[in-house]
Amino acid sequence: MLIRYALILHILFNFYMQGNKELPKEPFSIKDFFKHEFKDGKLFYIISIILFCVMFEGRTFLSYLIIVLLLIAYRLISYIKKTINCYKDKLAKEVFIVDNLIRLFILFLIVVFIENGFEPAFFIDYGYIELNYLLAFLLILKPANIIFNIFFGKFKPNDNSDENAGYENAGAMIGMMERMLFIICILSGNFSTIGFIIGIKSIARFEKLSKTKFAEYFLLGTLYSLLYTIFVYLLIFKLYLI
Repeated sequence: MLIRYALILHILFNFYMQGNKELPKEPFSIKDFFKHEFKDGKLFYIISIILFCVMFEGRTFLSYLIIVLLLIAYRLISYIKKTINCYKDKLAKEVFIVDNLIRLFILFLIVVFIENGFEPAFFIDYGYIELNYLLAFLLILKPANIIFNIFFGKFKPNDNSDENAGYENAGAMIGMMERMLFIICILSGNFSTIGFIIGIKSIARFEKLSKTKFAEYFLLGTLYSLLYTIFVYLLIFKLYLI
């Protein structure tokens, strides 16, 4: 159960609630990082500690210290990631994967430490089904867009004319709504509706589909959304890995 709470926090703070002020693009010092953390990262620590206090009993000063140090280590990964990206932009995919794997490993350590050293509050084992739904919807929205841009953004056609530009961020919003409809159809067992959704999307883009590059990018995005949604569904609702 606790791993679900940890994953929800991980997704919220890394994909939804990052501070408005980004670290500088050029190489920066560890001092700059801690200034940034104090301004834009304090919400992460406050919420994490509050949840820890509410959900568990048997706390000591040492337990607080260990949790805080693990949380700082979790956040320090972003300093390492951004430092590498300043020097090696071409490693964005590799850095993204390693960054999230290390963060998830640190979260796993926190979960193991807490579960083996503290008594959970009475309510912590309730509502796991609701947490699964929340986790699924959080995963298919903004994180899916970010992952797509990192791995497939290079395939986006460079057509900047006013006639073909479209609204800013409209494609990302369409992708999120598309995945929401996909997972609702999968959860309800209404698989035939998925084809209907893809058909409506194709009609809206019919004229631009005559262009090879856009057609390939359109197909890539649609298949990615469908496969990503199926993967999230299997991971959370069928494989019971979390």
